Amino acid sequence: MTNFIRTIIASLLLIAGSQSVLGQTFSSMDETQRQTELTKIALTIYKNPKFSKYYSKYGYCGRSEISTYNIKGEGEDKDRKEYLGTQQYVVKLYCKKGADWGEFPIAKVYVSDKAGKAWMIMFGNDNMMFPYWNFPEIFK
Repeated sequence: MTNFIRTIIASLLLIAGSQSVLGQTFSSMDETQRQTELTKIALTIYKNPKFSKYYSKYGYCGRSEISTYNIKGEGEDKDRKEYLGTQQYVVKLYCKKGADWGEFPIAKVYVSDKAGKAWMIMFGNDNMMFPYWNFPEIFK
């Protein structure tokens, strides 16, 4: 009986511990881990088949730049019932240098700290914007 109780308690502790790791926000990570995770999310969105013409033309040089900003107010989009929180990250992905151009940011991916996911990608060269509420299949 005591072994059964110990097993139950150990299982509950394991579940609770794994949920706290999964529930970690980007702002609570150390700088290196945060940059790695945000860049990984941004590259996943950028390499989506929908954007294959951009990726095949411009590629990715391995350089990214991350900045943060706060949304004024509550960070909630009442029309779409989404809560993004107030703290947001912008990940700029830089393209490969070409014969006719130097290195420049090809895409900006916006990531919510609270939701832990990307919610928009913008391509600067064409001023194209793809938010998650219009293109949910991209952000899965």
